[in-house]
Amino acid sequence: LTEEPIVAFNRNAEQQYTVDPVSKEVMFECAFTESNQGNNVAIPLARMCKTGIYNFKSKTFDASNKLWLDGARGSQNWQHGGWACAYWNPRLIKYIGWAVTDDPMDLTNYVPSAEALADKRFTQLHYFLKNYTDGGDKTIHEMAYNKTRWNAFWNDKYYRAPYGKYSQVPLIRLAEAYLTRATLVLSKNASQALGDVNKIRQRAGLTPLKNVTEADIEKERIKEFGFENGDRLLYLVAMQKTIDGQKRNPGAVYDNPNTDGEPIPAMNPPYSTMYVPLPSIEYLYSGSYQQP
Repeated sequence: LTEEPIVAFNRNAEQQYTVDPVSKEVMFECAFTESNQGNNVAIPLARMCKTGIYNFKSKTFDASNKLWLDGARGSQNWQHGGWACAYWNPRLIKYIGWAVTDDPMDLTNYVPSAEALADKRFTQLHYFLKNYTDGGDKTIHEMAYNKTRWNAFWNDKYYRAPYGKYSQVPLIRLAEAYLTRATLVLSKNASQALGDVNKIRQRAGLTPLKNVTEADIEKERIKEFGFENGDRLLYLVAMQKTIDGQKRNPGAVYDNPNTDGEPIPAMNPPYSTMYVPLPSIEYLYSGSYQQP
């Protein structure tokens, strides 16, 4: 974990596009590409985190540490549409300490905290979007859609490579191994768990913890792997925790800012409501069935 957090996300596989296409942290990855239908195609990850015309070349390259600083983010040709961004859950944002409230309509307090601004994982891999404001100059920090009247913490991990539409996407990173081990050994070897967590925090530019709890490990995991490979859901299932279904309903907010809409029920172990039951015919043709 000697590289900046963004290095795992800002690379192309081809040497012609990336000075060093290898990330020391990435253990397994895949390439995500745009289809051949044109520049405004809704490609998988791009539609989740960006919208508009793709920026194929980064503007800024820092030769001292081989970091492409802008990727697709810094271009005037890339529109950051509030209706197409993948937002952080406000409850998680407050839980991990990146804001002091979980109310996106609180435009004064639902903003990046000092802790968030000190964390390289936030400053390099996420973005804060202000609510839409009538009039004035629009910046990439402000919602583009005039009905998005709340603040949002936005995922900006993907399509950050110099050649924006062909980006390497990490699937397994070394940080995951450290945090998974910390969880597994915590009850028997707290010092090992503390060391693993502090390796993650050190790379993020944060001060080390003096002791560690499961909640501390969970918070670091959320900050480290937000929007990556369903990690949050897999973690909750592995730890047999409640999957909180409560969330804001943007459609309701459009019409009535004081309404969250119908809450989604939470799911508890063994998560029977999480899966679709097998059709009865599947049982009929299982191994116990003998063809006459």
